Amino acid sequence: FLTLLAPALALVAVFLIIVFAFLVPLFEQNHLEQKYELCHELVEAAISGLESNRAEVAAQGRPVFEVQYHAAERLRGVRLGDEGNIYYWVIGPDGRFLMHPYRPDLEGRDPAEVAAPDGAMLAGLMDQIKRAAEPGGGGMVAYRWQWTDQRDQVMDKVSYVALYEPWGWIVGTGVYIDDVKSEMAALRGRLVVAGLLMTALGAGLALLFSVRTARLQHRMTVTHAQLAASEEHLRITLQSIGDAVIASDTDGHIQQ
Repeated sequence: FLTLLAPALALVAVFLIIVFAFLVPLFEQNHLEQKYELCHELVEAAISGLESNRAEVAAQGRPVFEVQYHAAERLRGVRLGDEGNIYYWVIGPDGRFLMHPYRPDLEGRDPAEVAAPDGAMLAGLMDQIKRAAEPGGGGMVAYRWQWTDQRDQVMDKVSYVALYEPWGWIVGTGVYIDDVKSEMAALRGRLVVAGLLMTALGAGLALLFSVRTARLQHRMTVTHAQLAASEEHLRITLQSIGDAVIASDTDGHIQQ
């Protein structure tokens, strides 16, 4: 049994090594890149919406500040993700938060005078964001920020930021790294269950093959014993006969 079970267990071990050493890290990196790309696409969609708003101002002659206000409030209400943890925020041309849905208390405040959720002065983060949001492009910025409206829960976050030059707005949205880690932990759990099921299946198949092999070997042993006993019985019978014994086929031809 152990001889047959060993290859099955070795196969499962190789499978788990491949999955956890290569596939899971690869999937995690790919999943994280997809999150980054989602943030990029969301910011680009917001920028496109702002351009439509600006075109509307030019066409209808409405006050720019009025359209800007409604545009910022429209972004304020956007919530994405299973827990609404993907949202937009906007920095105005003066380098201050123009809109942040979970930190309205920071809107219009001088970043040199207030602290970010991680305890550092907000001005440092603002400088980092400005460098990432270069004119004509955009970029990623990594920092620590509160989990939605829970100010006592600070987590690692990565956001994509881009500058909308006509209004001087920096628009950003990001993902929490812990979200990705939680999703990966759930994936690892499912893979462990799959590995255990494969181990149980391999052990079951090995046991089945072992039982069938043992039965076959037993039948062969019994058959050989019966054949040997039959041959011995025939030998003894022939030796006990005093007359000559002639063997012939069905047509009466003598064989020996």
